[in-house]
Order: sequence, then C-alpha cells, then structure tokens
Amino acid sequence: MLGAERKYIIDASPERVWELIGEAMFSALKLEGVRVTDAFNFSALLRLRIGFFKMPLSIMGRFIETSPSRFLAATVEVKGMRGVIWLNMRLNIAFTSVDKDKTEVATEMIAAGMGILVRIFLSWKVKSFINEMLDGIERELKQLG
Repeated sequence: MLGAERKYIIDASPERVWELIGEAMFSALKLEGVRVTDAFNFSALLRLRIGFFKMPLSIMGRFIETSPSRFLAATVEVKGMRGVIWLNMRLNIAFTSVDKDKTEVATEMIAAGMGILVRIFLSWKVKSFINEMLDGIERELKQLG
C-alpha cells in the first residue's frame, strides 16, 4: 500500500479550517468540471501529467465520515482509459484545536487498491500524486486561513 501523511498548524480556528477544507481539496488537485451531486458525492476531471502526456482521469469522490470541525474521511476513485487504469484512495483529515485561533491539521492519504497496470508502471506516479495532494491541501489552507 502506498500512502503519506502530514501534520501542520493553520492560523485559524477548527471551525474556519472546516469551512475552507473543501475549497482547499479541490484547488490542491487542480480539478476541472467539479460537479457536486449531493452533500456527500462529487465528480470531476483530472488531467494527470505523465512525462509529456496529460492523461484525462475521471474522479469520483465520496465523503464517508464527517464530524464538523473535527474529522473528515473521503474515498476517491480514479479511472482512465475506459477503466483500464484505476486507483482507489482514502483521505483522512483530523482537526485539533491547539490555541484559540490555531488548528493542528493531520492529513493522511492511502492508495487502497489499484489496477495491475498502475501497480506495475505507475506506482511512482501514485506516490507523487499523493504527496502533491497533501502538500497542496496544506498550501491552500495556509493561504486561505
């Protein structure tokens, strides 16, 4: 299993970080055509750069656990090339109040399952994607907070 985690402090209350997390997640991924279907589900297009080529990937996300201002868990399904390329991930984000206007944010992203082509040829890109995603969430939260 591939994964990564981060911990950092945001200069905002947990309530404010909670308000910003959705925008930070979507901005970090540079998603196109984000469509929120209901309070728990979204879909989008991601153009993932692999060398000189940009591969269009379909993203389906679902928020599976939420505890406002405390915890968020989501599953993300990535598919490309008519399902030949696929990847299932889980994102966990925990918020802990450190001070009146400071919040510790702990993020973790795990590749829970992947197709054989991804495992053999693109596992390096999955690791890179996970790190870019977590770094992007931190960067966006710090800018927005």
